[in-house]
Amino acid sequence: MKIRERYTKFTQEVYVVYWAEFQGKRERYHCVIPEDGYPGFISVPESECDLVDPSLDGLVITNLGEGRDVLMNPVLADDNFLYQRLIDHDPDAMREFLYLLSSKPATK
Repeated sequence: MKIRERYTKFTQEVYVVYWAEFQGKRERYHCVIPEDGYPGFISVPESECDLVDPSLDGLVITNLGEGRDVLMNPVLADDNFLYQRLIDHDPDAMREFLYLLSSKPATK
């Protein structure tokens, strides 16, 4: 899955998709790496982006507990702690994540 934030020309790979309520509205959020060198994920709500590639290839459904299902890259599904560290903008976690992505065979 790929998105483009509105008002930008850059396409971003989506690594996690989840649903949350914000200001009384339930919305889909996309976790992306906004730029090279950024130390973690940012969440982009569906109202602020366009789907460039809606394909869910490579994402798996995972339950984070308390009935919270998310779609995420299998590297993250294998290590929920790594996902949390990326949310917290841990540079070591980003290096680990990028290494794991590069060493994992492509799925199709």
